[in-house]
Amino acid sequence: ALHMQYTQMFTEVTESQTPTETPQIQSYQVMFLLVNFIMNNWAPRYNDYGLVGFPINVILNWSMGTVNGYAAFLNKEANEYWMKVLNKWGEFLKSPKSRYVLVDKPWGWFGENALAAMPCFKE
Repeated sequence: ALHMQYTQMFTEVTESQTPTETPQIQSYQVMFLLVNFIMNNWAPRYNDYGLVGFPINVILNWSMGTVNGYAAFLNKEANEYWMKVLNKWGEFLKSPKSRYVLVDKPWGWFGENALAAMPCFKE
């Protein structure tokens, strides 16, 4: 059942549901490749448009809102797997490899805009 849900949650996304009118992630295989890349290479950058934090949302945004996506993310085994994925990403975020976002640049967490958005950060 879980395999079917993960397969169908991508086929259920219609073109009219996405901003580009073309689903960008079209299979769970591509989803896992992208998640693997993020978990090992990507730390969140600061931005002003509200997508700071969990980059997997960009991958799952449309598919997890489908009937099968909803069902797939209620599955206990799937959630145990996702917990392992998130813990692995946490290891990456604690490592020196993720520190490239701790800079004084417009997208960095020590940049002017980021510090203005976090006025108590320096305290």
